[in-house]
Amino acid sequence: MPLPAPDFERLFAPGTRHTIWGGREVTIRLRTGASLWLPSGRVVAGEPFMYFAGDASDGFVQRVPPGHYPVVLILGVFGGEDGEDAIAHATIAAARLVIRDEPVASWEMAVYDGQDVAKLGDDEYFGYPVDGGTGGFVDAQVIPSLDADGEYLDRLLEALGERDNDYTAPVTLTDAESEPVVVAFSSGGGDGHYPTWVGRTADGEVACLLTDFFLLPDEDDEDDEDDEDDEDDEDDEDDESPEESTHIALGDFAQGDRLHAGQALRRQSLTSPSGRYTLVHQDDGNLVLYHNTEFRSLWAAGTDGTQARVCTLHGTHGLVLLDGDGGRVWSSGTEGGTAARLVVRDDGDITVEDSTGTAVWSSGTAEAAVPEGPVAMGDRMLPGQTLGRQSLTSASGRYTFVHQDDGNLVLYDNAGRGAVWSSGTQWRGTGRLVLHPDGNLALYDREARVVWSTDTAGHPESVLTVQDDGVALRAPDGAVLWSVQAGRPPAVASPLARPALGLPLSPLTPGRPLTPAKPASGRAMTPATPATPALPSIPARPKSPKRPAVRPEPPEDEAG
Repeated sequence: MPLPAPDFERLFAPGTRHTIWGGREVTIRLRTGASLWLPSGRVVAGEPFMYFAGDASDGFVQRVPPGHYPVVLILGVFGGEDGEDAIAHATIAAARLVIRDEPVASWEMAVYDGQDVAKLGDDEYFGYPVDGGTGGFVDAQVIPSLDADGEYLDRLLEALGERDNDYTAPVTLTDAESEPVVVAFSSGGGDGHYPTWVGRTADGEVACLLTDFFLLPDEDDEDDEDDEDDEDDEDDEDDESPEESTHIALGDFAQGDRLHAGQALRRQSLTSPSGRYTLVHQDDGNLVLYHNTEFRSLWAAGTDGTQARVCTLHGTHGLVLLDGDGGRVWSSGTEGGTAARLVVRDDGDITVEDSTGTAVWSSGTAEAAVPEGPVAMGDRMLPGQTLGRQSLTSASGRYTFVHQDDGNLVLYDNAGRGAVWSSGTQWRGTGRLVLHPDGNLALYDREARVVWSTDTAGHPESVLTVQDDGVALRAPDGAVLWSVQAGRPPAVASPLARPALGLPLSPLTPGRPLTPAKPASGRAMTPATPATPALPSIPARPKSPKRPAVRPEPPEDEAG
């Protein structure tokens, strides 16, 4: 039979406590404050990155009256903690769109037109896929306008990034009339495939829609499974050690940036708090660490093609990959310690730590940090400020000084001559341009190596300004330390700074003005179109793990 609805009223009652994977205890609490405008009452539940008009259905067949409705997030707070600090130790177990503040008498699966629950197999369900760690609610009538809004995804990513590491906070996007048309939230189970249920009152009216992220297994089902296991596997239980089992309950899967002892990854991922690095258990069995903004891998277990089906953390063996029979395909070891958790760090390293936080294994992929600082804006860069795929433009708009996606630093003449100077650092790896407090202007690659510099240290409080005749770096007394003027090479042809690691670098080649194009015979010369500085790119999201085969997709022409 299809997946039965758990007793959500019991599972998610505020204040109730549950013991989940690894013997960990969670306490249920509610987070309110968000609301959703449903102009048509045709509800769609899904990952908000995938709201496209071409895929938009007519909403769930279970319709509700148009109006404003509260969205309540159901949190599982680890360790039974309370108060404001509990947010840091919580995850979202479910999201509930409240239509009527009345008790729920029955539950049914939310479906779109054409989906037939009666045709589902054992424990199968309809739901929506998540590969960006985010779920949401929206009205079907709103989706076409979101699809037509070229800034929708940017606004969504910006709003998600402004939660100050409080990943249980809901995100609301509004339309031109300030109506809350999208409510998004972290999917507590990470990437996966999640069902939405419709709760009805005793008189059959829709009371709520609830998306379950599988943090809590239904306790009745868990007891039944334990009884069956006792009967079927009693003779074998002494032969199988915990780390050799590939049977992982739904609540045992890891999420966020860490994997605790006893938890597992199965075609799922962990991402560092900044979103820069992701550790993925891939379909091919390999475990790979990716740099998300540079589209490259940093580390891999080398288990592709080995049928490694589960990645788990074991106290003695550390990070372990198991095949379908429970055999160890690969393990990290723990250098004599006991593994308590694995963490994907913001410096690019994967570390296995003991209960005191001491590293007992690491991938050794920590990257040197590129200097950071506030972003320079307008026409000047002050000491300590930076440019990372960003630009400065002179007051008149004539010149633009830009750090490009390819790592090159370029001065553009927007009056038609195009590029008039560059640092020649394209394809050296995009890092950041920094004006150090000592007066040195330095360009870093992604490995934090200096690839170009004005070599002007010793002049504190210097300021870089993009002017109507080019760009200049001036000391506090007005002396020009370095400049590029229109039609002339830099006033100071400074050699590249030599970093401490001894990277051999070549002297800077002065830029030359471009040769004006000759007009065609008998025709007036048409000014060239001004070059447009490169814009910051949107960070790439990791490859989506495939959902389990027992959880079918909705029909192709419908959104789920």
